[in-house]
Amino acid sequence: MISKPSPKEYEYLETPAGIFTGGGFWFRITKKNFEKYTKGLLDIIPLKSLLMHAEQWIRSTDGFGILFSMIFLLTLNWIPALFLALFTGILFHLYKPLITGTGLQGLISVIDKDWFMILIALGPLSYFGMEGMFSHLGIGLALFMVFKFGWVRKVADFVYSKLFKKIPYNDRILFRLTTSHAIANEITLSNFEIMQKDLENAIRKTVNKKKEK
Repeated sequence: MISKPSPKEYEYLETPAGIFTGGGFWFRITKKNFEKYTKGLLDIIPLKSLLMHAEQWIRSTDGFGILFSMIFLLTLNWIPALFLALFTGILFHLYKPLITGTGLQGLISVIDKDWFMILIALGPLSYFGMEGMFSHLGIGLALFMVFKFGWVRKVADFVYSKLFKKIPYNDRILFRLTTSHAIANEITLSNFEIMQKDLENAIRKTVNKKKEK
């Protein structure tokens, strides 16, 4: 398993097209614009920490997906468990921005750990093996890999891009988290809605240009 960076080791790349993180995530908002519209908040929590926490929220689908998978496999036949795990994982990813905030950050940080994912899968998979439930074992291993490597997230992101054509998923998570931090620190981000509208307009123009070609 690839170990995730600590806050001190966390890195990101600033470009005219947005922010690219070491974890492979692309936020369409540029650092310059983000700093412009979030004055005051970044004095309390640096952009590096916001991006790292946003990544944890985005990846949390993997950990929760593995947890859902093991629960379904322990309680159901492997066929309905398989479809329910995939459906629940995609649904959770699509609507996760609605619950994104500072209140659950501690839990999300744990869910994002590799050791947590291995731990919640090890018990059920060992049980299936010992009981000769090889269909459950095989599906459990497959679901673990599918969620752990983010493949369910990629499918959900594709669905999201078709259903919600305004702010990209990663940016929406970052914006929700930023708003939550602002409320927690009693900071008013008066221009934050303008930033979101500016990003929406920029993305809309990009999409229209591609259609014209």
